[in-house]
Amino acid sequence: MNTTELAEIIEQEKALVTKFTGARLEQIELVDESWHVRAYIVDGGKKVFKFPKKPETRFENEIKVLECLNTINADVNLQKVGWTNENNAYIGFYGVEGTRLDKITLNDESMYSVSTQLGAFLKKMHGAECKDVYKSTLKWEIAEWQKSCDVELFKNWFTDTEISQIEYLIKDYVPKTLERLGEKLVFSHGDLWEQNIIVDDSGKVGVIDFNTSGYMEEAIDFMGMNEQGITAIMLDAYGADKTLREKVKTRMLIEYVTNIKINYEAGNHEKIKTFVNIAKKRLKNMEVNNEKNSINR
Repeated sequence: MNTTELAEIIEQEKALVTKFTGARLEQIELVDESWHVRAYIVDGGKKVFKFPKKPETRFENEIKVLECLNTINADVNLQKVGWTNENNAYIGFYGVEGTRLDKITLNDESMYSVSTQLGAFLKKMHGAECKDVYKSTLKWEIAEWQKSCDVELFKNWFTDTEISQIEYLIKDYVPKTLERLGEKLVFSHGDLWEQNIIVDDSGKVGVIDFNTSGYMEEAIDFMGMNEQGITAIMLDAYGADKTLREKVKTRMLIEYVTNIKINYEAGNHEKIKTFVNIAKKRLKNMEVNNEKNSINR
């Protein structure tokens, strides 16, 4: 699709948003950061519309998930479905107002509040039941990680030593450790990170984008926080046991590396830079810890 064709599609989508909401064009903000949908934010988040970028993108799963969540008293702000289309051309929500977490600088007090709310929300969501939604097993995840381990691609950013470390982690250490710890599938968000967390003026948290939610390994929802302090407080508020904490720690070793190939193929090169830098720091930290352990022995 060329630039002119894309501009025409965006214009048509904005016209539909205007038709349904009565919003003026200046009230509509295009958010085009996902590889599967374009989102239009109306009047600061009061209403939100999504349009699929690919024919295979569906919205039925998200509708089912939100219906389930609206029965559990989640204690966070959630979207409500307002507009649907039988041909899957769009979906519209009454939105969650506030500011995305990645646009906010948190002090200690607000970090604690946001993290605690998220941990408590996950505890409720993970304990709930929802029928006929997406499901992902640990076995499937491991297969996807190993497909993402593209040595030739990694040579663009990593040294030979780093690549050897990555191969060992993805193909050996992480799968074996997680298999040892055991699989526990729970009703999960599946894509919980800063851009899908909204904080309103009172400090109350909102959670959005449940398109890929369903049953998956319990540790997944703790993996999307770049700020390590948030993850630790979330786990405490959740009441995480030793096994869950070890799962999270183990997954963090490869968390960003496994996303590099996906974002490369999607053309998200700015994200790749961020992922590579974080991955390099974590690999370096592993080396330092290994040296310390060697000295202690």
